[in-house]
Amino acid sequence: MKCRTFTASLVLFLVGLFWFTSCYRGPQSYRKEYRDPALFGEWIDIDEIERMHTDAEYFENTIRTHSDFCVGVAFLANGDDVGVYAKYEDGSEIPKLTREYTGVYYTKGSGLYSVSAGLSWSAPSHIVEEYEVKGDTLYLGPQSSFRRIVFKRQRVTEDLLPKRPIKPSEK
Repeated sequence: MKCRTFTASLVLFLVGLFWFTSCYRGPQSYRKEYRDPALFGEWIDIDEIERMHTDAEYFENTIRTHSDFCVGVAFLANGDDVGVYAKYEDGSEIPKLTREYTGVYYTKGSGLYSVSAGLSWSAPSHIVEEYEVKGDTLYLGPQSSFRRIVFKRQRVTEDLLPKRPIKPSEK
């Protein structure tokens, strides 16, 4: 009797596992979804850049506590979501920019869906944000939110970022 119970439990477990894994969609499967052409291109986070220029304490804390930080994003026509990161190397006055693939995106209604791969055993993560494009300005987040992020359609270059102050001991 125990053998039949174990076999039945094992069969049900395997059927459930097969059903669950067959429903899994990897990030690449979302490439076929619709993408708003108004999003295509590179966008600079103007609020972040402006704050880095005007708030010296924030700028110093950011450099000290983060190895790199996001200063922009690019939405490509093929569905790639690319983050633009700045990193101030040790002793460097000018940041080094890197562009890193962060996942796949698509749009539905006024929602921007970002899909990135999770751990090897988990489903991909989905982040949904409300977006609005007006000319060369992209707004992310709800219209009524004070945390609404504003981007400007522009390629991010090193000269747009502030120079790191060099301390006399680093010269």
